[in-house]
Amino acid sequence: MAEGQEYDIIIIGAGHNGLTTAGYLAKEGLKVLVVERRDLVGGACVTEELFPGFKFSTASMFCGMLQPKVIDDLNLRDYGFGIYNTDPTSIYMFPDDTYLCTWKDEAKLVEEIEKFSKKDAKTYIEVQRYFQRYREYFTPFWLRNPPSLAELTARFQTPEEQEAFRTIMMGSAGQFAREKFESEAVRVMASTLAATGNSTSLDSKGNMYKMFWAAMAEATGDLGVWGYSRGGMGGITQAMASSAQARGADIRTSTEIDHVLVENGTARGVVLITGEVIRSRAVASNADPKRTFLKLVQPQHLDDAFKNKVENVAMRGDFAKLFIALDGRPEWACFKGEDPGTRDHGFITIIPSLNYVEESRLEALDGRLPEKVWFILTVQSLSDPGLAPEGKNALTVYIQYIPYNLKEGSWDDEDVKERAANLCIDTLAEYALNLRDIMIDYQFFGPRDIESRFYLTESTMHHGDMFADQMFSFRPFSGWADYRTPVRNLYLCGSGAHPGGAVSGAPGHNAAQEIIKDWREGVIE
Repeated sequence: MAEGQEYDIIIIGAGHNGLTTAGYLAKEGLKVLVVERRDLVGGACVTEELFPGFKFSTASMFCGMLQPKVIDDLNLRDYGFGIYNTDPTSIYMFPDDTYLCTWKDEAKLVEEIEKFSKKDAKTYIEVQRYFQRYREYFTPFWLRNPPSLAELTARFQTPEEQEAFRTIMMGSAGQFAREKFESEAVRVMASTLAATGNSTSLDSKGNMYKMFWAAMAEATGDLGVWGYSRGGMGGITQAMASSAQARGADIRTSTEIDHVLVENGTARGVVLITGEVIRSRAVASNADPKRTFLKLVQPQHLDDAFKNKVENVAMRGDFAKLFIALDGRPEWACFKGEDPGTRDHGFITIIPSLNYVEESRLEALDGRLPEKVWFILTVQSLSDPGLAPEGKNALTVYIQYIPYNLKEGSWDDEDVKERAANLCIDTLAEYALNLRDIMIDYQFFGPRDIESRFYLTESTMHHGDMFADQMFSFRPFSGWADYRTPVRNLYLCGSGAHPGGAVSGAPGHNAAQEIIKDWREGVIE
């Protein structure tokens, strides 16, 4: 095996957390190498030109959780990073051609919700204030090692606070929405984000945290508001890569790892699929826990008890993506021919009801292509014209539930993909009336495509479900939540570590701080 130069640390995967870790370690003065399997940096935070002139965020779509400290520490704005939000930030469209916009102005938002229920308008504002109050109980733990359960619960002293802890960490998003709101439209708006990126029911206990978690967004400068990365999500990772390189980090793309080199129980580099060996004093993996420990670390280096924990990390995406090049702007049924203005510039959610979500989930769980699919989509080119040729638009559609495991057929069969794509397009065309008339071309990524393209095991976007039993000191599982692993000098720096998924940079930041601590204390030799 040919051996290359030695580094202080090798980071596996140039996703946003891997690049965040690289930036901090290079700033500390370590000799850093980032290796990336694909021919571009970004991992699941990328912008790709799928058709000439049409650019799409092919994995992550929205930016809300990117930590301001990470933005500032890595000087991302100096390298082209920009974030913005629209007003309204989102719109929910329903089969009866009604719609609900989430305006940034509270009075305007209240007026919008009152179209469905005056009671719900008042309650919704109360719920948002409740979330904003209790976000301060959790956010201090984001950019540090996860708290123990005792440390986390110690913040909740009064009976009111303890009830809030029970609701947020142990409650069900679906049940919460049904108890709080009388309008189905408001229930959908309030709770369905908890269903994204996993295959469990909205009524599952413990998923309330995912609903609450969305309120912790702050990257745009407006609390609880999500936005867009200028130029698509790849704008974030391009800036991160430039920042890391300016500090001395090396980045190699089109470089695939076969396995982590382990000698005497210590990570000592990586072996590429070409046979090349690149040595280092430490390794950090931005891959998910299952891929890291079941594929990149050879089995003899981990005991059976640990591997059993890894195998039981809950992760199943059951989602697909659809990318459509459009010769014009969608004509949404809900506007009845009126000029939508900016109402369709933000995130568009098409979910008829909570029961619809559950029926779709059960069909997918049975391995069937569901007759009922739901969408979160965006036409970002309306607010960021550089993403499509003049007069045209790029439509990105997140689709759930699409089964990872098919009962009949295979995702390797192009006919199956085409059938799934047409099912989605037909449903979407009930809302975007001119869709088929202005559709130039499309690409469909099924769950297995997403897994192979982005190395997301079982197409899970968060590297593991984000429910209470897999958060804080339980992420990825108890005993190993401090970014270290049973292999000495091998670290986790991706979303499978605390505080979890979304494009936040927090796991990468935290892992870097622990690596720097070990470096300074001589643990890494």
